[in-house]
Amino acid sequence: MPRVRHARGLLAARERFLCSGDPATAEGVRPEVLASWRRSWRGGVDPGGSDPPPFQPPSVTDGRLLTAAEAVLGAGYAQLGSSSTSLFLSDHEGRLLRRWADGGALNRSLDRIYGVPGFSIDESVVGTNAVGTVHETGLPALVRGGEHYQERYLPFACAAVPVRHPVHRGLLGVLDVSCPERDANGVLMPWAAGLARDVERWLAELATRRERLLLERHLAACAVPRHHPTVCLNERTVIADPAASRLLAGADQALVWEQAARAVQQRRPRTLVLPLGGREIEARCRPIEDGGRVVGAIVELCEPVRVSCADGHRARPGAPADPALPGFAGRGRLSAEDRRVALAARTSGLPLLVRGEAGTGKATLLRALSADRPVRVLDAALLPVDGVRAWTAALRAARADAGATVVLRHLESVPARYAAAVCAVLDEAAGPSGDSAADRVAAPSGRLAGTVTTGRDQPGAQPGLIARFAHAPVEVAPLRDHPEDLPELLTALGGRAGAPERRWSPEAVQALSRAPWPGNVRELESVVRGVLGGGVVGDVRLTDLPGGVRDTARPGRPLSRLHRTELDAIHAALRETGGNKVEAAALLGVARSTLYRKLRGFGTELADRAY
Repeated sequence: MPRVRHARGLLAARERFLCSGDPATAEGVRPEVLASWRRSWRGGVDPGGSDPPPFQPPSVTDGRLLTAAEAVLGAGYAQLGSSSTSLFLSDHEGRLLRRWADGGALNRSLDRIYGVPGFSIDESVVGTNAVGTVHETGLPALVRGGEHYQERYLPFACAAVPVRHPVHRGLLGVLDVSCPERDANGVLMPWAAGLARDVERWLAELATRRERLLLERHLAACAVPRHHPTVCLNERTVIADPAASRLLAGADQALVWEQAARAVQQRRPRTLVLPLGGREIEARCRPIEDGGRVVGAIVELCEPVRVSCADGHRARPGAPADPALPGFAGRGRLSAEDRRVALAARTSGLPLLVRGEAGTGKATLLRALSADRPVRVLDAALLPVDGVRAWTAALRAARADAGATVVLRHLESVPARYAAAVCAVLDEAAGPSGDSAADRVAAPSGRLAGTVTTGRDQPGAQPGLIARFAHAPVEVAPLRDHPEDLPELLTALGGRAGAPERRWSPEAVQALSRAPWPGNVRELESVVRGVLGGGVVGDVRLTDLPGGVRDTARPGRPLSRLHRTELDAIHAALRETGGNKVEAAALLGVARSTLYRKLRGFGTELADRAY
């Protein structure tokens, strides 16, 4: 009778909470359950659960988790011999990967509550449940009957335990033991914990030599008194101490390896500047070698944080990346010298010439430099279309506005026959003919700037025209040269697309950082708008990226032209066969094992791609 009364009291407390959302009405509910209810309430989870949770065919990027689980849980469930108890394994995001259950009645009951591999039971989706609560807190969780948030789970009792990587201790998945609430007893949680420990022991035996070497180097570095926050990592594994973990947030973590991989290619220590959490942090990077082969990197995140300002002084920790250039995201787009020259030109009023590949943001930089005044833009590429008379008239009118910045885009497009006319208008607006060329152009109070697009087969602007802008030349770097700025750029471009709070998963950012980006930031913005406008819900994941971006993303190490051609041929065969590996291997005339071996050697995972 006491258990029945407790169950009824718990259901009554649940109903009161669901009606009001007030924790004070849920007297007698365990604190950890009440905290989960409040998260579910604030997240807008439907307690009725009328709709099925999201479904995605289960996939595991690291097959060792399932290998260990099959060995341990299959045997463990066979020894149980119970037709009312089931085992579940979920991935690190709360999606069910595998189910062990016997008996038709039990399987039908689990199917009705979507306890099927592929369905998500994350707390943000279905509310309080053992698996979802473990993902939220990182701690073992027992949820029984009326403690569940959604009605469909009320008949069940569930005990869940995290399964962690044996080296870096990151969450790989969650093991759950479920049974009817009436059959629950005190051994449910100890049994689940024992099975999870057995799975982790199997994973430890399956851990690679490279992972063990990373762990050994990390422990040795952390044993030094007063050491800096330290990370040991490669393309698969990240081991960080608590201080480093706080600095490595979200998408930054994926890019640390991209930066470190480039640094260790030279097999010597390097100093990097990493953008982490909106700040620039100086990092010392050293390669980790095994028998003469680089297997990872050890990165020390040096503090205090250093943010270099245009005037050469150090800013305080946590200062904005570039407050002097509002709207121009990404500090790596300009060198320190180019940033100094650009800001000096804004103060002096001298003309400014901005060079760079198409789409790098040359006009965006000039607008940021002229945030305090209107900007009038004339495109020299339209000169042959509009006619020299109309175009130069527009230039005269723009130069007459002393309070504006006049930007002449695509100076490289000015035909030789029109260059003299453009120069004459600039000289006419500048002042007396006796002045020097620099004085004539600088005389008006309005600012003058021009852009030149490099890397194109253009006849080239006339030297006399370029000379009127070249007093302070500035170069904007292509996106491929500063992939570390991707998190900041994605946030800024997401704001332009109306989704400033949307997060990009580390896997998505890493794939974006590996793409060649011939169209630079303009091309990236097109991808961002396409992804965010395509109905993506929640974090942007690797599978949300366009197939073209995934296919062109280069591996984590540079490839020779021969290897690049070989990799392109493999991807073409996979596209032609719709992703069928057997048919693709036959089309290429190689064994399927050879296909997998080559892709692993290139640093490419088939699971990361959709064909």
